[in-house]
Amino acid sequence: MYYLYWIRYPDHTDPKTQGYIGISSRPDDRFLEHKRGQKNKILPRVISKGASMEILLGGLSLEKALLEESKYRPEEKIGWNIAKGGDIPPSKRGHKYKQGKQILKGQQRTDAQKLASLHHKEKMSGRIPWNKGLPQKEENKPYKKCIYKGSEFNSQKEAAEYFGVSQGAVSKWLRANRNLSMDNNDPTLCKKEE
Repeated sequence: MYYLYWIRYPDHTDPKTQGYIGISSRPDDRFLEHKRGQKNKILPRVISKGASMEILLGGLSLEKALLEESKYRPEEKIGWNIAKGGDIPPSKRGHKYKQGKQILKGQQRTDAQKLASLHHKEKMSGRIPWNKGLPQKEENKPYKKCIYKGSEFNSQKEAAEYFGVSQGAVSKWLRANRNLSMDNNDPTLCKKEE
C-alpha cells in the first residue's frame, strides 16, 4: 500500500505548485530520510524551518501512486521537487553532465583526475584501513613526564585529578605554556589517558 504525501510549510495552499510531492509505502521513514537529505538537498533545510508532511492519498497501488504523483509533478523543478513525478527512484536517465563533470573510470579519466588519484594513493599508503581496526595500545610504552603548573605528573589524567580540573584544561594549558612545561628543553607531551 502506497501513500502520496506533501511536504509543505503551514502557509502553503496549493500542492500542485508548492512544497514537495512524493510517494512511499512507509511515509514516516521516508520523512526521516528527507530530513537527512540523502538526495534532495533542499528538504533538510525546509524541514528544519518548520515544513511538515501531510498525507494526500493513501491505500494506493504502486501504479496508481506513480500516476497520481505524475499529475502533481508533470515536469522537473516544480516546488521543491527536482525530478518530475512518476519515476521511482528519480531517474538521471538522459541527464547531460557539464563537460569535465562526467563520471569516468580507468583510462577514460582526465589527467587531473588521474593526478588526484595518485596523490590520494600516496597520502593513504601505509595507513591502516578504517575497517581493519586500530593497533592495540602498548601498555608499557615509555612516555615523557609532564610538568603542569610547576608539578611533575605521569599523565594528563593524573594532573587533572590532582588539580580538580578536566584533562582538556590540562592539555590546553600545556599547549599554551609549552615553555613552562619543558623538561630538558624537549617539548613535553603528557600521555593523555582515556
